[in-house]
Amino acid sequence: MDLLDVHGIQRERQIGSTVLFDLVKLAFALVAGLVAYRKQRTEENAALREDTKLHSDRFTAAVAQLGDASPAVQLGGVHPFAGRSDDAPTRQLRQTCIDVLCA
Repeated sequence: MDLLDVHGIQRERQIGSTVLFDLVKLAFALVAGLVAYRKQRTEENAALREDTKLHSDRFTAAVAQLGDASPAVQLGGVHPFAGRSDDAPTRQLRQTCIDVLCA
């Protein structure tokens, strides 16, 4: 340790078994945490995909009502759009519902 002008510090050449065991436990805890985080992210993404699919199916049904020849059926299609925009899983889908209603 002459480079930093530090004298009197003894360097330990071997790692003790308790330190090694603690390092192994820390490594396993880190890996377990990363696996749990990844699993949670995967489940969240799957839930978002499912919500988006459900929203798209309902959106398609409401669009079919808006395109109907009967004004009563068209009016009946407006109300599902209001619900779709409230329940949309993402901001972009919400805006799409609003754009269709305004058109």
